Amino acid sequence: MERFDPERFAPEQVARRPRHYFLPFSGGQHICIGNSFVLMEMQVMPALVTQRYRLVSLSDQPVEPKTALALVPSTNLPMKLVKR
Repeated sequence: MERFDPERFAPEQVARRPRHYFLPFSGGQHICIGNSFVLMEMQVMPALVTQRYRLVSLSDQPVEPKTALALVPSTNLPMKLVKR
């Protein structure tokens, strides 16, 4: 396997390989061990912050939504954390 084999890239060979064969740490059996931890942490951290702090807007302008990959504010949204 440690040699150059141009036949490795033939369409029929490519079709037989697992989907994430050449993507170490991002999918398949070699996925990063921290992947599930990060996905869980992305949900837990905002909950922990909002339990301990109140988010106060520093702007008096109304928030206008903008459609991107996700729904985001159309401008920066300066916020201040106030301890509960």
